[in-house]
Amino acid sequence: MDGWIIIYEFSILIYCISNYLESGMKNSTFVISILFNKLNKDEQFHKQYKYMSQLEERNKIAQEIHDNIGHTLSGGIMQLEGAKLLLDIDLPKSKSMVQSTINVLREGMDNIRITLKNIKPPFQSKIVLLKEK
Repeated sequence: MDGWIIIYEFSILIYCISNYLESGMKNSTFVISILFNKLNKDEQFHKQYKYMSQLEERNKIAQEIHDNIGHTLSGGIMQLEGAKLLLDIDLPKSKSMVQSTINVLREGMDNIRITLKNIKPPFQSKIVLLKEK
């Protein structure tokens, strides 16, 4: 989508420059004001686009946390509460539930690591800086 925006902006710029050259500088302030307005609108668009991208990323992260981490923790809490109720009634069953909860929580920790790894942007080993000549 960004490619089409750049092509559109470039075509508008070419159109304005050609009108400026054809007018013989009669409307130079008008053309300059059009260009400044266009640049201002582009800057506002890019700020809004960046903000929307950040919101999308935050929502994605929140959904990942809810789906993976939240369900694991709430399931673990319910199992531990059930094991607590069985302590005095059926100790072996209670111990089994505690061990099962430990296993589920360990899996949950692995899922947290995987989720964070997937959310984290890839590391770029080489950063190239280009200088204008």
